[in-house]
Amino acid sequence: MLTTAAGIAVLIIFWAAVAHELQMFFGFRNGDGNGSHYLFWSGSGSNLGYLSLAGGLLIYYRKNNCKRSWCPFLGVHQFTDPEDGVSRLLCWMHHPDVKHKTLKAETIRQIQHKRHLYLGSKPGKG
Repeated sequence: MLTTAAGIAVLIIFWAAVAHELQMFFGFRNGDGNGSHYLFWSGSGSNLGYLSLAGGLLIYYRKNNCKRSWCPFLGVHQFTDPEDGVSRLLCWMHHPDVKHKTLKAETIRQIQHKRHLYLGSKPGKG
């Protein structure tokens, strides 16, 4: 019985210390004439801008990465699958027409020429 009471007392003291630190971190403690929640916005709340910036970069990466499974590179080349007609972004390693890391002007002309021969003068395809 004494051990249970001692354990409860330790938990209460621990919770009081944790609650005090959480209140200080989130700025719920008013001190030295500061207004309500001033400490939050000037302290830990100011990090919300960094979280939104990191979230925006993550969304940009997820939207523009290569559409091959588990490829970490950004997709920079548009590829339309001739079988199903779906257009996808692919990186330089997975695009079927790109054989080098950097595209030369001649390679771009060859790709455009092959695309023109494939599509011809179909309206809405070019």
